[in-house]
Amino acid sequence: MSEDFLLDALSEDFSGPQNASSLKFEDAKLAAAISEVVSQTPASTTHTGAPPRDTSQSDKDLDDALDKLSDSLGQRQPDPDENKPMEDKVKEKAKAEHRDKLGERDDTIPPEYRHLLDDERNTS
Repeated sequence: MSEDFLLDALSEDFSGPQNASSLKFEDAKLAAAISEVVSQTPASTTHTGAPPRDTSQSDKDLDDALDKLSDSLGQRQPDPDENKPMEDKVKEKAKAEHRDKLGERDDTIPPEYRHLLDDERNTS
């Protein structure tokens, strides 16, 4: 089975209409080619793991360990600032700042474009 045959089989739907007898023959050849490729593909294997251990005992051990750890931490001390409202940490106010953009004033226009401004003044 060549790549050309497979390419022709896959691209036959994109070509013009063919007569029905050759189409049935091509479908049979395509089905045979697909079954050959599929039969050559190895099946995946599955492996079973070890039997599950007694989960109730392991869960109990984990719960006991968690209880011992939480007992060793002690009680949580309440934070005295926990219920206070947030206050602004920035003391200075925002200032408005104006920056001249290129072309807003005549002296900010680049020299190579000033002749355009002069032309506009002469025509008005």
